[in-house]
Amino acid sequence: MKYDTLDGDGTFRMYSSTCSHCAHLQCNWKRQCKAFPIRIPDEIWEGRNNHTEPYPGDFGIRFERRIPVKKTNE
Repeated sequence: MKYDTLDGDGTFRMYSSTCSHCAHLQCNWKRQCKAFPIRIPDEIWEGRNNHTEPYPGDFGIRFERRIPVKKTNE
């Protein structure tokens, strides 16, 4: 399956149904977050695991929904 990608070969999914909404996500294109500073596991990134339960190597950090910043009209 091909995805919208940054790597050009269609193998790296830029958007994660789980991680893209998490407060701990640090870098989409590197798939890094506070729980997984090297690379978010495929199972989580691809939405097969919502990371609300412990996952090996997550340093005790779990999914936490990001609160959108409200824009003010000033």
